[in-house]
Order: sequence, then structure tokens, then C-alpha cells
Amino acid sequence: MEPDIAFVGEEELNEDATALIDRLLQDDERLVAVAGFDFETKVMAITDRRVIITSGNDGLVLNLTHNHISVIRRDGRTLVIRTTTGADHRHRFGKDDTVQELVEIIRSERRSQASRVAGSDQSSDSQAAQETQTGGNAPPIAERIRFWEEQDRINQELIPRVVRQHELLSRHISDHEMLPIVAATAAREAVEQAQGETLRQLEEVRALNQELTNQLEQAAKDREDQNRRHEEELSKLRRERPLPWVLAGSACAVATVAVILAIVI
Repeated sequence: MEPDIAFVGEEELNEDATALIDRLLQDDERLVAVAGFDFETKVMAITDRRVIITSGNDGLVLNLTHNHISVIRRDGRTLVIRTTTGADHRHRFGKDDTVQELVEIIRSERRSQASRVAGSDQSSDSQAAQETQTGGNAPPIAERIRFWEEQDRINQELIPRVVRQHELLSRHISDHEMLPIVAATAAREAVEQAQGETLRQLEEVRALNQELTNQLEQAAKDREDQNRRHEEELSKLRRERPLPWVLAGSACAVATVAVILAIVI
């Protein structure tokens, strides 16, 4: 930046935006004033030919020559630039005084350019008249040629950068758009996993409970079988062993027979 440039406002100049302005300026173009704004992310540059706004994040924001500006005014802290095509460009600054100073600088440069163009037109008319008298051809409009050369140079330099920034921005937006979906998917998977683990544990508890029930039923059945066999064995023993009184009667009968046999013999 040249030392005689007016630094308008209190915000610092963004380095990336300032570097882009330096690349855009032509060798014979004079930088008049610069101002940082939008929380030190953008820079406005006013030259003797145009108004340039660049952003450290988005690159070139505005590039208008003074003859393409129809109205320049202040709306509070907003600088309003209307083009000859009727489009409005609104840029908000930190203070009203900053906007008013920028409006006055741009108006002054527009008046200066109009004076230069008027003087150039008079000189061109005089030269054209002289060449007409001598039978020569009128020269091309130098200002228009310079404008289109400048536009071509800017396009050649900025188009790749704009495309690259658009791709980065699209990828960034896509990532942010996918973030809720990714978070929801992760949350759903966590819930499904927790539900699956809970169901698995419930199934294990049910299986264990069923196994215990089966064991209890088998134990009860074994106990019933054991009791039944015990009863059967008792019944068998009762059938196989005579009762005591039967045994006593049999003994008496045997003794009686023995006595009788002894007497007979």
C-alpha cells in the first residue's frame, strides 16, 4: 500500500483481502482509500478508476468502475452502491462516519474521472476532426479497450480461485447438511445396540429361569418316583414276610403235631 492512501474507519485490513487488491491493481492505477469492515473480513478499495471489495473468505465481492456507478449514498451505517443496470449493492460498516467518508471519497473520484473523460473526449474530438481533414481513420476508444482488457485479466486470475472456493464452500455446506443425519444415525444405532443388548440379556434370564423351572420339575418328579418305589418296596415286603401272629399259630400247630406223634409212637 502507498503511504498517501487514506485509511478509513477503525477496523484492521484483512491480509488475504488486501493481497488480492494488490494483485488486481494495474501499474498505472492510483489507490486512493481503503477501509476494513464486516468484522475485519473484507476490504474496500477506492481507486481513481473503480471501487473494489474483496473478502478474505470469498475472494472478489465487487469490482465496479466509476462510470458503471449511477448512485452512491449512505443509509445509516450501510453504504449503498447502485449500478447503471439498476442493481443495488449494500455493505454495512461499523460507524456512520466511516460510510459518509467513503461516500464523499467515491463521489470525488467520480467527479475527477468525469473531468478527465470530458477533457479526453474534447482532445479526441479535436484529433478526430484533424484526422478527418487529413483523410485518416478515427482511433479506437482507448478507455473501452482498457476496460475489457482489465476485465479479461481479472477473469483469468479469479475464475480458477472462485471455482476452487465454490467447491470448498459446497463441500463445507454438504458436511454441515450431513452432520444432523450422521448424528441421528449414530444415535439410532446406539439405541438399537442398547435395545439388542437388553433383549439378549432378557433372553438369557428367560432361558436361565426356564432351566431352573425344568430342574425343579425334574426334582419333583424324581422325588415322586422315589416315593412311589419306596411304597412299592414296602408293599412287597409286607407280602413276603408273614405277620407275627401267623408265625405264632404255625409254631403252636407244629408243636401239637409233634406231641401227638410222640404219644402215638
